[in-house]
Amino acid sequence: MQLNLHLILICSAIFLLLTGWVWLLRNAFRTHVLWGFAGLFMPPTLILFGLLHLRGSRTALLTYVAGMIVLGFGLVRPITVHLPTEPYSLSS
Repeated sequence: MQLNLHLILICSAIFLLLTGWVWLLRNAFRTHVLWGFAGLFMPPTLILFGLLHLRGSRTALLTYVAGMIVLGFGLVRPITVHLPTEPYSLSS
């Protein structure tokens, strides 16, 4: 059951990230072609673009950041759940 929840979190995070990325990319190309190409070839540039043009890109930036947060929850939690509680011993 835990794995299904993490799979749902990861899939929703990918959807949010792609939606936010396309939305920010569209806003960047509308502002200037160089912003658009910078965001296309260097995706972290879109976060800078969103912060510098917050008035027009607030919702797109929040969608992108929400996707990163949900992805963090989806990836970190399965690692901590399946750690062994007792160390393995080589002796019988």
